Amino acid sequence: MRLFVTACYRVAAPAPVKHENPTGAIIRDLQKYLELRGATFLIGLQHEHPHLEEFLRYFKIPYLDLTTSLVYDSFGAHWTPEGHTFVCNKIEKFLSEGKYMDQATPTMSH
Repeated sequence: MRLFVTACYRVAAPAPVKHENPTGAIIRDLQKYLELRGATFLIGLQHEHPHLEEFLRYFKIPYLDLTTSLVYDSFGAHWTPEGHTFVCNKIEKFLSEGKYMDQATPTMSH
């Protein structure tokens, strides 16, 4: 019976559909959308993503590595209170050094 079902499935089942990973296209569209409105698109990464980081550098999208060992062993590896402090300080420094907070507030039209 298993052999019969397997054979029928291979003959009658539709071919698997493969889709490209949409992450890059989504990020680029977000970047374009924000730049058209005078805003800068920034990304924070919680851990290393070599391919994504290469993509971000290529498209000149500023990003910040927020990797820290200050996470809980359980609870989905969420940051500990110390981890939150570390990340907040790192984000504040990134925004300050990049002068992102000095930019004029964009006006959003709907």
